Amino acid sequence: MNIKTILDRVCLGTDKIHKASVVIPLNVWQEIEDKLEDLAASQSRVLKTKITKARKEKGLYSALEVKKILKL
Repeated sequence: MNIKTILDRVCLGTDKIHKASVVIPLNVWQEIEDKLEDLAASQSRVLKTKITKARKEKGLYSALEVKKILKL
């Protein structure tokens, strides 16, 4: 499902004082947020560079190393 499809599913309306209002279920809102974040991330040059660099690295890490890196 793409962002346009999700946004097309959202029902927009106006109330008596002509302010736009939107009523959607929370799970649909979370899906919209996720898709928008994915879109923003996919358009980020910095992120694309980091992903490319990470994919080129073939290093493997033990569970202890991962915990240390993530400071867990």
